[in-house]
Amino acid sequence: MGPMRRGYVRILVLLLALPWAVQAQRTALPLEITFPPRNLRVDGEAVRIAGYTAPQARLTLNGKPARVYPSGAFVGFLPLKEGRNTLRIRAVLGQVERTLDWPVERLAPPRTLPERPTAIADDSLLPGEDCTLLAGDRVTFRFRGSPGGHAWLELGRLHRRLEMAEARPGVYEVEVVIAPEDELEPTRPVFHLRGRDGRSIDRVLASSVAIRDPAAPACGEVGARRTRLYDRPGGDFVQTLPAGAPLLLGGRRGGWQQVWMGLSRFWVPVEDLLLHDTLDCQGEAVLADTLALSTDDALHLRVFSSRPLPVRIIPVSETILRLEYSPIDELCAPPPVEGSDRLLHSATWEATSPDTRALTVELTRPPEWGYGLNYGPGCIDLVVRRCPLRGAPGDLSGLVVALDPGHGGHDRGCVSCTGLFEKDCTLAQAAMVAEQLRARGATVELTRDGDEFVPLDERVERARAADAHLFVSLHFNSLPATTDPLVGRGVSVWYQHPATASLAAALQARLLALGLSDHKLRRNPFRVLLSSDFPCVLVEQLFFSHPEDELAYLSQPFREALAQAVADGVVDWAAAQCGEQVADSARALPGLETCTPQLASRAGKRRESGDSPIASASWAAEATPEVYRIARDVGERIARAGAILLCGGYGGVMEAAARGAREAGGLTLGILRTLNEWDANDFITIPLPTCLERARNVVNVTAANALIAIDGREGTFSEIAFALNMRVPVVGLLCESHLCATVTESPFFHPARTAEEAVGVALRRAKERRERQRP
Repeated sequence: MGPMRRGYVRILVLLLALPWAVQAQRTALPLEITFPPRNLRVDGEAVRIAGYTAPQARLTLNGKPARVYPSGAFVGFLPLKEGRNTLRIRAVLGQVERTLDWPVERLAPPRTLPERPTAIADDSLLPGEDCTLLAGDRVTFRFRGSPGGHAWLELGRLHRRLEMAEARPGVYEVEVVIAPEDELEPTRPVFHLRGRDGRSIDRVLASSVAIRDPAAPACGEVGARRTRLYDRPGGDFVQTLPAGAPLLLGGRRGGWQQVWMGLSRFWVPVEDLLLHDTLDCQGEAVLADTLALSTDDALHLRVFSSRPLPVRIIPVSETILRLEYSPIDELCAPPPVEGSDRLLHSATWEATSPDTRALTVELTRPPEWGYGLNYGPGCIDLVVRRCPLRGAPGDLSGLVVALDPGHGGHDRGCVSCTGLFEKDCTLAQAAMVAEQLRARGATVELTRDGDEFVPLDERVERARAADAHLFVSLHFNSLPATTDPLVGRGVSVWYQHPATASLAAALQARLLALGLSDHKLRRNPFRVLLSSDFPCVLVEQLFFSHPEDELAYLSQPFREALAQAVADGVVDWAAAQCGEQVADSARALPGLETCTPQLASRAGKRRESGDSPIASASWAAEATPEVYRIARDVGERIARAGAILLCGGYGGVMEAAARGAREAGGLTLGILRTLNEWDANDFITIPLPTCLERARNVVNVTAANALIAIDGREGTFSEIAFALNMRVPVVGLLCESHLCATVTESPFFHPARTAEEAVGVALRRAKERRERQRP
């Protein structure tokens, strides 16, 4: 009994333990489908499937073996028969097996109706929305019915019997072109069909058609924060329009309003418009003035007119923008463009039609930082933004970046093979990118910082409210339901406006350096990319529908590298675009109030404190590379010491010193020989025209507290002579060999061998002279 009992007990223990062992194995064998959702309806011949199980499991999809990736993810592309399908997913791990049956429906393609009995498909009647038409408008009427019949359209009093052609078996249509003399009150069209069985039937269109009186005023303006022009209802994007932009209204189709821009017609959403019954939008308009104005952050090209005008802005090339103004008086002669700017190459007017004028603006470089239209009192303002950075390459101080984590709230975005939601991953990546950008000095604003749903237009408006300089929307990609999941992977960066392509390329290059597949730069009018007033890009960082892309993302070091690459792309692009920022900076108009606010404020504080030495620099108009370098160093040191640099304002060494001072954030004054302030070099903050020719050398000297002479010749000699006669300290750098012994032995002359020594001596002597002059 003893041995038998022991054996019986052992068997009993095994029997009791077996259910627990099976349950443990089942727990270790998850099997979940993340795509497609149950009962999905598709119109393709196959559907992609994705999910996850245990990495060690053996998997079959509809009986065929499928790969399980180290993350446990699996994908497949399974054929469908028409109607209801059941996909069978089976996983096996050891002695445990799990099976899922997943329903998917393949839709039947539209079929031609039978010839008999004669019938019309009620859901095929077009147009499907109310239409208000004008002369020249075209509208297509269509329905689907029994093939081989005879069809016609009844359109109120306008057309009692308009024959319709059978475009293809069972599809009848006709296009109606509205003539100037046509009149039609709101009418519901009626379709008639006589079939081969001799039976006649008709259907009344649920929507109405009307023709608007062309003599009735039809004016409006953009009432939303901004709206968009499209080439047709729901069609291709054309441009954005700001609030207050006036519009000439045409016909209407459903929720879309037709507007006129010159000789072209476009469409905007009705909900974005304010209508006016009394606004004079068709009377005579006169272009009164055109002016180019410069600020530190933008070029403003302002066109003044007798009343607001609709304006279409057309990007002709990377550096050319054309603005079309209409309607205006055909006798109006557009005014010349006054003012100048380093960013503006030319601006010329031309007549493109009897009542349309076009202003073609050619820039010296593409408007990478954005451009747009603003409507002010009596004027339309084309704004071309400049680079906001003023520091060394890589320093993003002053840059405001809007990061847009895609999706959020009820919009979860795509789902990865193992069940990650795109909305959560974009938010996490945005936080890491923001940290990287802030470490480089940038200000970063997130369009959402939690799991909230933000409409697409609101995302861009949040960026605009933050005065963002660029907008980067972060996403993860996924393939459609009827596409093989293994055919698409890698990174793609999307943009809309050609000037933004350089930012997209910089981001794409950095992301590809991580070893990701190249899904190419792509242009598409996504809603978050339509604004042109700052560069907007959308980054699809990986394909969540591809298991290997997702596997890479599951690594924390890779996620950090992904964020680093996005931040580095922004740094690369900003450095490239701002490499010539000083040359492209604002050309100041006469007067301290027109220079940059920062410099004006700084100079004013120095004057109030009495600590404002002005160092006048005198030198040759031409310079060797070595002399140019030394002069630039002198200018930089003058600015860093808090002094104001004064010079003749032209090229050569004068330009070199002014450039050094401006790059160091200093104030530069140019005393010009002529009356034309635009003769000054690009680094003069305040040009002072004199019309004194060489006599202006006296002004140079009398305005200075000290003078530094660099490699001078005859002109420099006269300034040195004036200075010594007036007991203004003179520091000679690289010019002792040109001067006579009388000059070099003067107690007010101080030779120097380096830029550092020259600036140091000049500032000390300038302060001493100011102290002696102070009452």
